Amino acid sequence: MSPGTTVTLVEIESGKPEVVHILGAWDGNATHNVVSYLTPMAQSILNKAVGVEAELPAEGGKRRVRIESIAPADVATLATAGNAPPSEAAPVPVAEAH
Repeated sequence: MSPGTTVTLVEIESGKPEVVHILGAWDGNATHNVVSYLTPMAQSILNKAVGVEAELPAEGGKRRVRIESIAPADVATLATAGNAPPSEAAPVPVAEAH
């Protein structure tokens, strides 16, 4: 698992799946499960393979997950949700000074 990937995790205790998009240093949007590779959560699963279990930081402690799948992140889809890396996002208009 590396930056630029979409990872499906399964929580060991509940069996609940969770899809997370691991992107660049300045990317992040909790609403769409986009996290920077620099976050503690991403650091916990970087360089791990499918089937491996990992311990992630959670409120009040830690939680165990299994990496179910790893795929390249679909940057085009994430861009429509407002999560494109800066180099691929549409330019933001700048207000003119009066």
